[in-house]
Amino acid sequence: FGGVRLNSFSGSNDKPYLTTGGGTGAGYKYKLDKTSATGFTVGAAYEIPEIYLRASVQFNSEITHKDTKNIESIDGGADSTGLLEMTAPGSTIIKLRSAVTEKIVVFANWRSSNWSKYVITGPVHGTTLAQGDIWNPDSGVDYTIGGVMSLSDNLNILAGMSRSPKDPDSLTESALSPFNGNSSTFFGATLKVRDNIELTGAISNVSLGDTNVQMPTGLAPFTKNTAQRVTIGTKVSF
Repeated sequence: FGGVRLNSFSGSNDKPYLTTGGGTGAGYKYKLDKTSATGFTVGAAYEIPEIYLRASVQFNSEITHKDTKNIESIDGGADSTGLLEMTAPGSTIIKLRSAVTEKIVVFANWRSSNWSKYVITGPVHGTTLAQGDIWNPDSGVDYTIGGVMSLSDNLNILAGMSRSPKDPDSLTESALSPFNGNSSTFFGATLKVRDNIELTGAISNVSLGDTNVQMPTGLAPFTKNTAQRVTIGTKVSF
């Protein structure tokens, strides 16, 4: 299998604590105008339907965005606009699932993503304010394992966990880095209320990895942070 991928991103980042003490004192502001570019995906899969087995590998190419518009300002002053080449990460994904009993299916997913080329920088932030890159994440690997149990013809339950091992050589990172020792557990269920209507729900508890974040006054500890995610959906077949 294969196809074309469309990648778009935009963003903003305000740091009112970064100020030169002049102008309006509004601090540092950054904006990345929306940009879009295309790449490709290619993969292969092997299946044995009788035991619900499927193994697949997928490669997603890096996607280069040329002449992205990066706008910076400090303390309400004039905008500083730069055109940069930015690279969205490529990744390799391996997935495996199989039935182990008539009512239980287990699965495992592994993904390696190259985030190291997706660097956000600017002369005001990096040179004028001497703060380095705005965002410079590490590449990394994450994996997910879990299982699904059928309790009846209409009700299935799901449980699993995911993990992104921390790079032992990385002492400081962006607080928003995708790969920073994060781990999570998740639980969910699907309920078929009619032949053509299915309800889904899931909850995930995430433990964000510990790290140190560079601040104007030095390193700041980023520890003991958690997040929760709740998902509710409806599937209607025609």
